[in-house]
Amino acid sequence: NIVIENAAKVGLRVPEDLAVVGFDNVQMLAHLHIPLTTVAQPGRQVGERAYLLLKEQIDGRRKPKQEVLPVSLVVRESCGAGLKGVE
Repeated sequence: NIVIENAAKVGLRVPEDLAVVGFDNVQMLAHLHIPLTTVAQPGRQVGERAYLLLKEQIDGRRKPKQEVLPVSLVVRESCGAGLKGVE
C-alpha cells in the first residue's frame, strides 16, 4: 500500500507504469483500490516447522538447517496482468 501511494505521489500509475507485488498475502490488501498481487506462504506450516526444528536443535537432535516450504503467486491487478495489450 505504501509503494502504491508513493508511486502516485511521484506521478506513476500502478499497474500501467509500475508493477507491484507483495509478500505474505495479507487479505486486506486484496481490497485496495488496486488489489495487490502477492506471494502467499503457508503461515501455519511455517510456524509448526520452525517450532519443531528449534525444539530438535535445543534437544541436541538436529543441527541447524534450512527448509523451503511451498509458496504460491496470487495474481491481482497491481502486477498489470489485466492490462489490455499486455501479454
